[in-house]
Amino acid sequence: RAATTQRVTAMGIAAARLAGLNQRLRFGAVGNFEYVKTGLKLGDLYGNRFSIVLRDVTALDEAVKTACEELAQGGFVNYYGRQRFGSTSISTDKVGLQLLKSNWEEAARLILCPRPGEKDEHSAARLAYQETRNADKALRDLPPWFHVERSVIEGYKRHGKDSHSNALQAVARNMRLMYVHAWQSSVWNKMASERIKRYGS
Repeated sequence: RAATTQRVTAMGIAAARLAGLNQRLRFGAVGNFEYVKTGLKLGDLYGNRFSIVLRDVTALDEAVKTACEELAQGGFVNYYGRQRFGSTSISTDKVGLQLLKSNWEEAARLILCPRPGEKDEHSAARLAYQETRNADKALRDLPPWFHVERSVIEGYKRHGKDSHSNALQAVARNMRLMYVHAWQSSVWNKMASERIKRYGS
């Protein structure tokens, strides 16, 4: 549970119109508007800053003080969390690895295949496309917020069912990069764990 803020840029829309979103947003708000010449892009983030609050701590004051001092002196191992890898059984780093290996067919298959835990109608739409390769039906059945899946299917529809590379090119570049970055993050986590195993925390 966290209260978070994030900077975003929007092109071609007035600040007053964006402010109108606050009448409809339930768990968030937009504000602190300013006009800039260039939009934010991948790589512009310098880092994150956190203010952490611990409540209902039952440890002795001395133990808390010691823990805080050790943390200030030695820091902690910073893992990438679930947000980087997605919340389905087919994590984004698996797709990223296949992209790095130029295994376009497998990368596309991982994006499109059914996965446990999603709604039955979504799995059914994925499975139907897997079996029939009927792009028009899949695009009718998949919800509009399945942006990546729809882009891949539209790519196959445009270039042919065996044009795996072209189908993946239909996915927005920043999204394709996100898959690759997820694999890099997975490597980081494995190396961080190996470091702890060898040298301690």
